[in-house]
Amino acid sequence: MKTNPATAFPKFANRALFDTRPARRLRLRMALEEQQRSERAGRIKKLREESPFTQEAVADRVGVKLRTYQKWEEGGGITWVHLESLASLHDVEVQWIHRGEQRTSDPVELRELLDRVLDEQANLLAKLDAVLDEQRRQRQQRKNAPNPKVRGASRLP
Repeated sequence: MKTNPATAFPKFANRALFDTRPARRLRLRMALEEQQRSERAGRIKKLREESPFTQEAVADRVGVKLRTYQKWEEGGGITWVHLESLASLHDVEVQWIHRGEQRTSDPVELRELLDRVLDEQANLLAKLDAVLDEQRRQRQQRKNAPNPKVRGASRLP
């Protein structure tokens, strides 16, 4: 069972030590890298399934052992040299395997791609703003809440 690295903590760890801004950034980056590995693995597998080659044949043509190729299809790391070999074998761009990007020189396609990227960026910024607003709201609520450890503090019914 896979755990989400963005929320996972070691069992022995003190959660407060891991609940800092740099730690949250690290967990987020780890989650994004895991997602990219998974997507790349899906593209590698899709290429093989759409070709007449078996895993053994692709591994042999790229120059790696079968188990290494199987790890690539499962999300394992792949070197740039092997990415280039795989791309030339399947006649696709290296960037498509690596990041799902297609190179194009058509101005209309480039404009559409830029529009999609800007829309995605705007959506991500809106989500980030919502998260930050929620965190500020929660921080303000905690700040305004009475502290029951202080003597004489009244408890709400």
